Amino acid sequence: MLNVCRYANTDYMLASVLKHHDDQLTKVLSYDICCQYHINLPTRLSKLPASLAVGFEHSLWKFAIPKLHIAGHRYYCQITFSFTFMLGGGNTDGEGVERHWASLGPIGSSTREMGPGNRHDTIDDHLGNWNSKKNLGLGT
Repeated sequence: MLNVCRYANTDYMLASVLKHHDDQLTKVLSYDICCQYHINLPTRLSKLPASLAVGFEHSLWKFAIPKLHIAGHRYYCQITFSFTFMLGGGNTDGEGVERHWASLGPIGSSTREMGPGNRHDTIDDHLGNWNSKKNLGLGT
């Protein structure tokens, strides 16, 4: 029962995203603890509400651990869940979604004392600034 509850939010988010995609597409899931998360994933997804039903064909799923996190895992995880050894993984590092967290660190002391609404607005403003700079840096 504990494992089902431990990943409930992540399972719900994953199923919510995938319900808008074709079941026949190959899915690559990159997560810091993918070596643990993928265990019993089909069973956990099958227990979600029918409105979130997700097809699970094992051959269409690949699991990876981002490169900055994989060094802290056991050797088995490093060879099994590495983008380096994944067909089509190439030089993917899988850390793109986490890069902006370093720039958010300094605002922690400011947002700590804020109410939920102000905290959300402040973080949203900083993330909007990050995205704007990223988009401008893409060039023409």
